[in-house]
Amino acid sequence: MDAPPRGATLKWPPVHHNSFTVSRNNPSFWQRLASERGILPGDVGQVLPADWNRFRVDPVAYLDAHHGLEHRAPQADWAHGAPLGNGDLGVMTYSAPEALAFSFGKTDLWDYTPQPRPNFPSVPFAELRKILAAQDNLRFLKIQEETNQQSKAAVATGKPGGMLRIELHPASLTSGFRQRLSFAHAEVVQSWRVHGDRSRSRRGPDNNVTLTAFVHAAQNVFVAHIAPGANLPWLAPVHLALWREPDDTMEQPECHVEGGRFWVRQNLPGGEHFIFMAALDGKGFEFARIGGRLMAHGVPTTAVWTVYATIVTSRDAKDPLADARRNLDAAQAAGFEALRATHREWWHAFWRRGFVCTPWDKLERTWYSALYLQASCCRPGRTSPGLQANLIKENYPAWNADFHNNINMQVLYWSQYTANRLELAEPLYRLMWSVLPRCKQDTAAYFKMRGARYPISMGPDGVETASNLLLSTWIGGGGWLAEHFWWHYRFSGDRAFLKKYAYPLLKECALFYEDYLQEDADGKLVLFPTVFMEVAIGSVDGAGKNSSWDLPVVIRTFQMALDAAEELGVDAKLRAQWRKLLPRLPPLPADERGVWLEFADKGGLWHQWDWARFMAVFPMELVSRDTGPTTLRAQAQRTADELYAFRPDVRQGDWFLASYGGFAGMILAVSLLRLGQVPRGMEMAEHVCQTVNSSGFIQNPDAGHFQVDAPPGFGVFLNEMLLQSHDGVLRVFPAVPPSEANACFHSLRAQGGFLVTSERRENRVQYVIVQSLGGRPLRMLNPFVGEPDTGVEVKVYELTKDTRFDTVADQARQRAIYNRIHVPGEILEFPTRPGRVYLISKELPWFSDIPTEEIT
Repeated sequence: MDAPPRGATLKWPPVHHNSFTVSRNNPSFWQRLASERGILPGDVGQVLPADWNRFRVDPVAYLDAHHGLEHRAPQADWAHGAPLGNGDLGVMTYSAPEALAFSFGKTDLWDYTPQPRPNFPSVPFAELRKILAAQDNLRFLKIQEETNQQSKAAVATGKPGGMLRIELHPASLTSGFRQRLSFAHAEVVQSWRVHGDRSRSRRGPDNNVTLTAFVHAAQNVFVAHIAPGANLPWLAPVHLALWREPDDTMEQPECHVEGGRFWVRQNLPGGEHFIFMAALDGKGFEFARIGGRLMAHGVPTTAVWTVYATIVTSRDAKDPLADARRNLDAAQAAGFEALRATHREWWHAFWRRGFVCTPWDKLERTWYSALYLQASCCRPGRTSPGLQANLIKENYPAWNADFHNNINMQVLYWSQYTANRLELAEPLYRLMWSVLPRCKQDTAAYFKMRGARYPISMGPDGVETASNLLLSTWIGGGGWLAEHFWWHYRFSGDRAFLKKYAYPLLKECALFYEDYLQEDADGKLVLFPTVFMEVAIGSVDGAGKNSSWDLPVVIRTFQMALDAAEELGVDAKLRAQWRKLLPRLPPLPADERGVWLEFADKGGLWHQWDWARFMAVFPMELVSRDTGPTTLRAQAQRTADELYAFRPDVRQGDWFLASYGGFAGMILAVSLLRLGQVPRGMEMAEHVCQTVNSSGFIQNPDAGHFQVDAPPGFGVFLNEMLLQSHDGVLRVFPAVPPSEANACFHSLRAQGGFLVTSERRENRVQYVIVQSLGGRPLRMLNPFVGEPDTGVEVKVYELTKDTRFDTVADQARQRAIYNRIHVPGEILEFPTRPGRVYLISKELPWFSDIPTEEIT
């Protein structure tokens, strides 16, 4: 199992990697278990049966036919390559046939040098608080200078694995290049045509060549299979190189050759190391160490040949070299076709767990792309990805490619909840739970408060690395991260997880916020200092009271902690305290019009990073179009309207939209969809989807940085359009525009522990099918809108494997367990039984009269 990050005292429950528990000579070594879930106590792999759907679709074939990543010209820059991964090992595939390049990364490759101490301000927190309250900017700047001098540069840095390059046809003309990343199969197929071989005096025949590459779903083995068309022989030498660029902060990499294998050993600061090894199954190659690189050279004696590569760390195995050898032994013994089959088997099952078919092409493609990226960099039992996930190529990546807890970590994990892939967030829970002891220790030492305050930026040890005074003391990270734990419970219904992980973390965050709150002269509770994202953080102007960025986190944390404690029936005294405290919390800052401000004491509006004012809508879920206090609902709508009035150029797509890429646009788009402002929300969501580079990542060429964090979370857009359940009330197709085209989804997940399938035809919901996983009462907003104002007769049937609705007679024989007339806006509610499936239908048309549609 992965070793716990340094600084953590927690002993993790055992999480067995397949490679350690199954013999490599056993075919099951290459079978990835569907039940793989790491520390998660309960099953999260449930899939709603499709027996009663009125649409038929093969989700794998549909995905492969409609969505993928395609390049018609070679991508010279690694950041524009095709990403491959299995949640731990990651590879970027790029460049031209004359120098095919593969950049390797892995989630647990870090500079593990312990951070000597947290980068907290040079003065006690109580003194810093007084300086900020007095608005003493000269003293503030002096302390910042002192802190900069005493702070240690963050050494917790994600690191790359190395490079593999294959040179084919270096002296030939090539054409017809095509690179396609199949999301459905999680593999790259790259083809081109070679026009003779001019590396010799004579010209060889033209030929097509195909490269097929993937990172195996079960094991950390990369496969690159090269096949000339018609199995024509190779006329010219092929060159391969394996290396890792030297790093000033590390020992020099060691290069080794052994028979038909070559590998690099890289020692990592902090006592860890890894092996990066490759092998060839073709013959005719000679190996050598040249200038710090391992080289293979020769004319292959077989037309078709395969390269295998692996990375094994000292956190994976006691003897990484032996494990790397065994990985490649097993890969070569299995061969390309068998590896490809078992690899595809896992990914095909992954896509069948829930899928969507809609007319909103941009958002649908992004939904599938987001899940592909997240499954490529997140895997139960492995290290959580940071800013660049497992695709780091730079020795010194931007912001150390670390864990940024003021939005970057959170957005990466926004897709999987409604999309029914809950296990993909296990690395987040594993990381944040493992550093909880260190966070409590540092909170007590610096803040002199109970509970846990989480860093804004950190490495695997959980130590604060930011040196800015306002960021290194920012309070919002803990409660925001804890919300993800709460979401897991709400979507899964796993009480064991709630008891063991979610509530203990919520409790520690709530205790910290309880101590952080102050009473003013009038006896009112005040949250100070707070910040508004990162606006004006270089001076005292960046600190204020009750910011609309931080206050919603604190309010929501107390709500979640109270709900969790009541659900478990524990901590009666704390529950009583939190009940008394919640009504005393300050209101969100707003002006006389009811428009949210940045701070309660700074005036406004500043109109900088306006999206951060919507924190109360999403992700904190304090208010939506039809939930939350009436005052908050009105304020949310007015704030959205004021923003669009202030930025009239939104329709022209000028500066306003350009400033809303990545996480900024994500919060605003989802908030607008939650508020029922569908055209604005969709416009913003589609815009955000277009702000990524050609490979789907965040990249700012001018600033020179590359990020993975937000795109895996982009699936939240379509999730919110198709199914919402933030207050425990299911809303089906709640935020979709009018469309005559059909839309459907299968086996999405809702809070309360429900799997949901539904279909919309001619602007009307036809039916809803729900499976109750935990047996909770089902509450659903009447999904049958666009019906007569007098209401629609809603019928609910409990389904069994023998239930049939093939004919009107079949349906007439079924007994409805619920039969009432509902008008739009009403909530229907009925009890459910664990594991049972329910059909929610309307009287006209009868469910049996809905024709089954074939979707291709």
